[in-house]
Amino acid sequence: MTMRQEDTVNLRPRSRWADDASCRTHDIVLFFGTEKRPLLGVADAEPGMRICKACPVRRDCLLDSLLTQEWVGLRGGFLGAERRRSLSRNGTVAAAMAAYDAGTFTGSRRG
Repeated sequence: MTMRQEDTVNLRPRSRWADDASCRTHDIVLFFGTEKRPLLGVADAEPGMRICKACPVRRDCLLDSLLTQEWVGLRGGFLGAERRRSLSRNGTVAAAMAAYDAGTFTGSRRG
């Protein structure tokens, strides 16, 4: 997915957002799984999703994952396939984030 410059001008995670991420104090396996058992579905990711749901920088994390097109693991409370699907459905990062803000990011689940 190619982004136009105007799509990202006002879309930047706040600086050093990762310093405040709730996941920093938890095992990375909760958010990315392992090589032998990656997080593939919502059921596998549920423990990490609970942590993401209460994270103060969840939106920044999601935005960063969309801007960098990182589709692996749990970011911003959504699995890579969910993030990719929402970006594809919405067409731009700006539109995907507007859907997130409206509570309609994926359509497959709320959270």
